[in-house]
Amino acid sequence: MGWEDPIRMQLYALTSTQLAGETLDLFLTQEAAEAELREILEDEPDWKDVLRVVPIELDGRNLSAN
Repeated sequence: MGWEDPIRMQLYALTSTQLAGETLDLFLTQEAAEAELREILEDEPDWKDVLRVVPIELDGRNLSAN
């Protein structure tokens, strides 16, 4: 069964430049991810250059049968 037009979904990851390859949290909207980042930076302003929001695009080809 092939995917002629795969379903695509965009998520937003909160990531750290110090933890390569690791995602701290996932969000359904960019606004929610950026709000979380702002909240964290209020408590930890020194992390400004460490944390970031990164868009992630998922599609149906990567779905597991489980």
